[in-house]
This record gives sequence, structure tokens and C-alpha cells, in this order.
Amino acid sequence: MRFKKRGVFVSKRAEETSEGLSTIGEMVFFAIFAFLISSFAYGVYRDTTFQKNYFARDIAMTIDVLYASPNDIIYIYPTTPLNLTGFSLAINQHNVRLADKGTNAREIIYWYADIKDKLIETPKLDNLTTVLFKKKEDGVVEAIPIKIREES
Repeated sequence: MRFKKRGVFVSKRAEETSEGLSTIGEMVFFAIFAFLISSFAYGVYRDTTFQKNYFARDIAMTIDVLYASPNDIIYIYPTTPLNLTGFSLAINQHNVRLADKGTNAREIIYWYADIKDKLIETPKLDNLTTVLFKKKEDGVVEAIPIKIREES
């Protein structure tokens, strides 16, 4: 009597058990993988690093444009539609610093170029609605937080 070889296993029953276990193992592996991917995606969704990076770069580039302009400029940077209310903003020492308000989360810092002796110095600004950037005759740029009254 000859036995027909079926892979590693000699009997048909052992081969079916092995296929069942490998199928269950693959299902468990994919379930763990899906859980890890969804956890990562949820963490990225809740994290504000990308948003802080965008705002810090945008504000720094706005300041660069103001310094590069040949004339006096008053520019109102609206923050309400951009939802900057959850962040604190500080502009000093040639950089824009943006952090989550009330937490010790990582602060995003983005550098800008300005005139050596004419630095913008602002305290940390919280609950921003609008920031007014003003370039004066002597080339100094000021950042002034203002609140615009909403019409009823």
C-alpha cells in the first residue's frame, strides 16, 4: 500500500487542521494590524502638529513679506476661520512659536528673517481672534492682537 504524500503531513485530517489554524492565524494577524493602523490614524487626527506647523509657517512668511515690502503696510491676519483659538502664539527672537494652550505639548518654532536691530517682541497671545501686523516708517513690524466685534 502506497501513501500519497500531502505536503508535510501524511494524513488528510492533519492537513485540514493545519489549514484551519493558518487561516485563524492570518485573521488574528490582520485584526491586530487593522487595530494598529486605526490607532495610528486616530492619533494623527487628534494631534495638532500639522495645524501648528501650518500656522507658524504662514505667520512667519507673512512677517517676511512685511519686512520685504518697500512701503508701510497694515495687514489684518484673520484667525477666526482658521480656528487658531486653541493655540498660544509668541513672536520673538526671530521666530514664531505656536503651542497648544493649556498643555505641555510640543511647541512648533518657525524662523523668519528680519532687520537685526528691529525685532518683533510680543508676549504669548491666547484666545486670538485677529492679529494686526503693522510696518512702520522705521521698518519695524508690530504684531498687535485685536478683537473685532461681530455684527448681530
